[in-house]
Amino acid sequence: MALTITPVAGSSGGVQSDYNLRIGKARLGASYDLSDNTSRSKVNAAGSVLAFGQPVSSHGEGKIRNYTKANGFSGFLYLSDTFVPANKTSTINSVSKTLPGYPDKYMANVCEMGTIWVYANTAVTERGVVALLDAGGDAVVASGTTNSTDIDAYFLASAAAGELVPIQLNGII
Repeated sequence: MALTITPVAGSSGGVQSDYNLRIGKARLGASYDLSDNTSRSKVNAAGSVLAFGQPVSSHGEGKIRNYTKANGFSGFLYLSDTFVPANKTSTINSVSKTLPGYPDKYMANVCEMGTIWVYANTAVTERGVVALLDAGGDAVVASGTTNSTDIDAYFLASAAAGELVPIQLNGII
């Protein structure tokens, strides 16, 4: 799809009706597009680094921590380039990775609705249901499975285990 400008009465420049949908290089925690995204700023109260793209739980008013099934799902952490990120070591598909993220006590941007790049811990298929597995400190983003939390989200592409994949989060209730 290419950029299309249609002349409109009273407008010297016209109206943009289409735009190129090619997506650039994937970045953990980055928005996949800019349509109807909802985010809130909350303080990292986990006592450790929270990685970009990581699912989180609420921890009191205006605070977040590592996701656990018992504490419920609040959203995923957006990428931020407004500070030098700290590093967190996480296991993705049985491989240890060093991921950038929000240091403890920093304000973090939480995606509550919209699109975001995350790591898939299992192979996933486009339009498959996103599920979270509580994996002892790190939540695992996987295709819908038993003993998982349904978060009303789906994968926007297929990906192998351990790859970045965009998801559509339909909103936190």
